Amino acid sequence: MNDYNFFRVDRLHKGWGGVGILVNKRFTASEFKLSNSKDIESNLNIEFLSLKVQYKYNKSFLVCCLYRPPKQDKAQLTTDFDTIDEILAELIISKMDFYLLGDFNLPTDREYSFLEPLLLSYGLTQVINSCTRGKARLDLIITNNVSAVKKSEVFDPCISDHCFVLASLTYPRPVYERKSIVYRNFKATNFSLLGQSICDLSFPPEILYQPLDNLIHSFCSNLISTLMLHSFLKK
Repeated sequence: MNDYNFFRVDRLHKGWGGVGILVNKRFTASEFKLSNSKDIESNLNIEFLSLKVQYKYNKSFLVCCLYRPPKQDKAQLTTDFDTIDEILAELIISKMDFYLLGDFNLPTDREYSFLEPLLLSYGLTQVINSCTRGKARLDLIITNNVSAVKKSEVFDPCISDHCFVLASLTYPRPVYERKSIVYRNFKATNFSLLGQSICDLSFPPEILYQPLDNLIHSFCSNLISTLMLHSFLKK
């Protein structure tokens, strides 16, 4: 795995487990802490990790991994979805595209119904529509920018009791505005001619009776005009 960086959050209240994300080294990635991360971490039933990811000069986006165990009593579901609500609210506030994926353990329509109102209220899309373990759809991918998802699919890797879920993303290359820079080529200035032109500057006699500020302004204007005549514009 030399071509990947591994980010992880270990499960501390039990002997093993946790969540992790592998990121190809062609991408720049760093952990992205939500402002309410302490509140999220207080729910030991939810394990969560979020990364800020960028490829070259494309805009950054968030990749988040979530796991909740298969505990389905109503009280625990309510607590867990309060936490998921807090996570989604913070991701929306980030104003970045995000992809929240993981094993939500919602095997039936009853459990999945806890998620649907959140998707609707935040304008999010869940893109996995096939079963990922037996006849249950446990592993989900949720995003706020479904137009960037070129395709999503489920396939059996034959190494796990869960299927893999895949989302292929497409982002157009950033289009930069073409700009022209115009400048004075002072290096090509003939300073001998410039000096002679400055010496030849003349002012009308009546200007001598003007206030000092007017004299300074008139001199500077003539000096700049003369300099511009000897230094040509270049693109």
